Amino acid sequence: MITFKQHLEETTAMRLVDLLPKKVKHALYRLLHKDKYKSALNMYHELMKSKDPHHVKMSKDQKIKVAADWAKLDTKEFRKVMDRITRYK
Repeated sequence: MITFKQHLEETTAMRLVDLLPKKVKHALYRLLHKDKYKSALNMYHELMKSKDPHHVKMSKDQKIKVAADWAKLDTKEFRKVMDRITRYK
């Protein structure tokens, strides 16, 4: 059984990822979540093509928000991904 002191030391230890530079961490994050970005982009494109009256009324910003929420992404992060659309196609 692990004592509280050992458990505390394990949880406060640095992770390997924390030692990497910020740009490398960000690139790793993008690589790991590539499928999320792809699914959000596909959802957004389907919303844009949709002939459903509810979807036609929605503004572009609302469609971006719906697609980002569906993929559990932050809307700001999803907008950045949309600027780099060719990476995730």
